[in-house]
Amino acid sequence: MTVKSYAEAINEAHQQLLTVDDRVFVIGQGADSYRNINFSPKH
Repeated sequence: MTVKSYAEAINEAHQQLLTVDDRVFVIGQGADSYRNINFSPKH
């Protein structure tokens, strides 16, 4: 198990989201990012 900092974990998760949908925008910092993530459906 690899231990990562909070910022590294968020960055990695965000990169994975961008891989799935390149129109994912994150607004805010830290915990606020989770509440403000805007998913744009491809359909």
